[in-house]
Amino acid sequence: MRIALAYYGLVRPGDGSAFNADDINAHNQSNVEWCASNMQLLKSCFEGNEIDTYLFSWNCKNSQELGKYFDNVMFMKQISNESAGEILPHRPQAVSTRFVATYGEFLGARQIIRFITNTEIKYDYILFSRPDVRIKLDQGQWLNDYYTCHGGIDANGKKGTGGFLGIGPYDLVKKIFSINLQDIHDIFKHSIHAEDAWTRIIDFSGVEWLPRQEDLYLFQHRNNVINYKPDKY
Repeated sequence: MRIALAYYGLVRPGDGSAFNADDINAHNQSNVEWCASNMQLLKSCFEGNEIDTYLFSWNCKNSQELGKYFDNVMFMKQISNESAGEILPHRPQAVSTRFVATYGEFLGARQIIRFITNTEIKYDYILFSRPDVRIKLDQGQWLNDYYTCHGGIDANGKKGTGGFLGIGPYDLVKKIFSINLQDIHDIFKHSIHAEDAWTRIIDFSGVEWLPRQEDLYLFQHRNNVINYKPDKY
């Protein structure tokens, strides 16, 4: 099988303070080293398949070095609070910041998925995730004929960080991210919580999906290996 592994979002440095795995020393790694090692671990989960790697990020320190570790690297300007404010309704500052961040994450994921699905390659599966987490999974449990996503739990203990991890057959992933921007804006405007928008967008697309609600911890600027093997369905 041929699989696209795609990272999107800010490339952050590694911080070993919350790291408890023995496969790598993450303390004080540069942003490039941390991103590259995360992808290397993810690739190892899909041994035996043909893998293409993608990174779609905001321009960052040492960004030119990332081309050595990914097959495809693209950069875009990070969405500002001002530009997002023209689209999203006014909310209290803390809530608004979270909405802007989630909105920017979704647009980043949408951009890289649309790029992948506009190439001449029709992958068997597409996986997308943020570059600042380490993922270790059993491909036999995750490569299914439906779309699977995981929200996890962020550093503040809040559930539902919707952009954490998504994987599915090519056609299903393409369908989710083919929703037009106006519908996406409307969904964000009418979502009570920022992460709810991800769920509502998937539902709006009509794609059959399986959410994983087990507790996984996502630390921004801190990093844990995620070793997750869901029960068979």
